Amino acid sequence: MRKKPLLTVLLVGGAIILTSGLWYLRQRPVPATATPHSEQRDSAWRVSSSWGIELKNINGITISPNRKLMVAATGDMGGSVRPSTNGQILVWDLEKRTLLHRFADNEFVATVDISPDLQSIVSSNVTPVVKQWSIAQKRIVREFKDPDNHQTFGAAFSPDGKRLATSVGDAVRLWDVQSGKVIRTIKTRNGGSLTAFRFSPDGNELAIAFMQKGEIGLGFGENESTANQKKAKDWGGVSVYELTREGVFYDLGGKSKDISDIAFSPDGKRLASLDFAGKIQVWDKATGALQQSLAPNKAPVTDFIYSDDGQWLATTHEKAKSIKIWSTGAAAAPSTLEGPGAPAWLVKFFQMENKQWVIIVRTKKQLQVWYLSGVR
Repeated sequence: MRKKPLLTVLLVGGAIILTSGLWYLRQRPVPATATPHSEQRDSAWRVSSSWGIELKNINGITISPNRKLMVAATGDMGGSVRPSTNGQILVWDLEKRTLLHRFADNEFVATVDISPDLQSIVSSNVTPVVKQWSIAQKRIVREFKDPDNHQTFGAAFSPDGKRLATSVGDAVRLWDVQSGKVIRTIKTRNGGSLTAFRFSPDGNELAIAFMQKGEIGLGFGENESTANQKKAKDWGGVSVYELTREGVFYDLGGKSKDISDIAFSPDGKRLASLDFAGKIQVWDKATGALQQSLAPNKAPVTDFIYSDDGQWLATTHEKAKSIKIWSTGAAAAPSTLEGPGAPAWLVKFFQMENKQWVIIVRTKKQLQVWYLSGVR
């Protein structure tokens, strides 16, 4: 899951971006041949063609581990006066560009993730219940209800599909998928709101990002009584927890600004963080050393993703209508991609079986698949 994308509703919990207005869906007919776009002579990467799907109230997107399916969560959250409208989960075949499945929910759907075996989808909707859908049976087969009745802002499968992580305000709950029981709860270290969580590629670690809070709880290397007797300045950060050993964790970057999103590199050796000021920092996970910092002054970063091979970072920027692609191994100027529409969020950056590079982006009204070419 990448559920890519991060997302904002009360707090950011992986990828929740909620939009207002009456819900509707309209899939734009895909032309027999992809729409060409002009090449950029000054860029090593180019958008050679693209296709798109028009959607309103897109709240979450994920791509299957085999890169063949795209799943979208839709629906309007509503408000205190107007209740939420019915949502849907939509599944596309990326290669054939066809809609395969449409699951109707009686509530809006905020986030989605697909299991590694492609048999199940989990959805959250800012209620205490996460739903597990069987793709073959086209129905809900299990519900994971938070034991403290807390609202759930996101859900994601572990890489092996045996565990499920859900975000609940200031904590992540880990569930055993088979039994449907909570096996562990990991709270943010300062009691601040959780903004993102990610499994490491091997599934042995869980990274969490959190916002600032003045009153902190248990600190690194402190006992609980000592920590509760003091106050600290506001700080946010990133903590990485080992899932094979209870209570073992470490911090990256120390006490820093509010962090909005995080991502492991595909080899699991690096962890990138994005703060709310639009700055990306890439850390060596083993040593904690800062390897790379991207902080454009005129165009703060709004979203980012790793390429599947880990050699590139793609970024979107405030008030920009393009995507920049940065090398993770060289201090070179980024390539700039001008696509068919201004991207708001990045979903996935990967290579298909035919070696074709693809970036999937989400605008305010569309999902877009950009096919890339150029010397790399």
